[in-house]
Amino acid sequence: MIESKNLILGGGLTGLAAAQRLLEKKEQYTLIDKSNTLGGLTRSVHIDDYTFDYTGHFLHLKEFNHPKEISNSIDTNNWELVYKKSCCFYKGQLIKAPFQYNLFDLGEEKASKFYNSFLNASKEESEDSSLEDYFVNFFGQDISNAFLIPYNEKLLGIDLKKLGTKGLNRFFPHPNQKLIHEGAFSQKTNDESYNSKFWYPKRNGIEELVKALSTNVNHHKGKVTSIDIDNKIAYTEENEYSYENIISSIPLPELAMISNSKNEKTQKILDQYKKLHSSATLGINIGFKGKLHNDLKDLHWLYFSERKYIFHRIGFYSNFNKTLAPTNNSSIYIEVGLDNNQVDDVIISETIEKVLTQIEQLGYFEAKNIDVLHTTIMRNSYVRFDENWEHVVRSIRAELKAYNILSTGRYGRWDYTSMEDSILDGFNQRF
Repeated sequence: MIESKNLILGGGLTGLAAAQRLLEKKEQYTLIDKSNTLGGLTRSVHIDDYTFDYTGHFLHLKEFNHPKEISNSIDTNNWELVYKKSCCFYKGQLIKAPFQYNLFDLGEEKASKFYNSFLNASKEESEDSSLEDYFVNFFGQDISNAFLIPYNEKLLGIDLKKLGTKGLNRFFPHPNQKLIHEGAFSQKTNDESYNSKFWYPKRNGIEELVKALSTNVNHHKGKVTSIDIDNKIAYTEENEYSYENIISSIPLPELAMISNSKNEKTQKILDQYKKLHSSATLGINIGFKGKLHNDLKDLHWLYFSERKYIFHRIGFYSNFNKTLAPTNNSSIYIEVGLDNNQVDDVIISETIEKVLTQIEQLGYFEAKNIDVLHTTIMRNSYVRFDENWEHVVRSIRAELKAYNILSTGRYGRWDYTSMEDSILDGFNQRF
């Protein structure tokens, strides 16, 4: 039996930040992660002079002014602030993003029609409003039908009528009428979204952040298979760990599933994890011989709402940083939202084939120029805020906390949060 005062489950950003904070406080800890390398989904892959992340991982900061404030191990000279440039591909046109704030790009007639639809929206919301209701009632039917509904259904892999609005206010705030009006009747160049700028390493990809947070952090490789929360013992396939506290960033449903108690009331609460759901994201990284099409040369993201495309976003690595692809070549990533419960090897293979066919149809890419292709599947990429979400998450996390188990971070909270939020959750350990 290995004794540990603080047991950290998961070596992603939250787990690494928690380890760093405990190191600063000179408190003993043991970090367990199922992988040989740390970082969770915040990692980079190096193939033939290409650097790919597990799709987009970009550091949007609000609480910190610079990445160097996160860790003393950050190489300040290897980070730069990037001002985002993104567009929506809509019926063959490139419309600046966010779609709802750049209607002018649609042309005068459509812009006026979409704006009038926005003005006629009810602007009403009730407790039982679905996410689709919210979009229609606040942005109008035209904006919702053209972009907000189909894009987010592809992103989340589910009918928006089945989702509520709680938990999404930060990412889908109420529309700003002044900005929609300005964007409908004049040309704009600024991005009004919450993440209009971000930090990114000048070389080596997002793994640079993980390297800094991993400094002096030791971890045990293993997958926790069960936790006896009454007697405070965690089991992996090879070891047993006694603990006083657990800081866990593994997905909340997984944590609840492996946590066991003889207290019937506690066990009943934990068993509610079966009511929690999420989407998965298939990430397709591609390196191309040659430069990007001229229309794409400065873009960071291109969003796709039309249902004829199964992917919802393309990101352009080599536009974020030229060192991510060999000289004179280019690189992108493509994201496809899937139902987490239905993902298997056949679905993944069929989806990749469809994506490669569809990106050629755009006229921007040619399959013959593909130099490298690498795929990732991210389980639990987006939490689904359905009718069970708020009550079930709150009750499970509270019950675990009563047993000195803090479930935190994006996946531990079972929430939709940023990389910065995940780091802060690791720093701010409140049992």
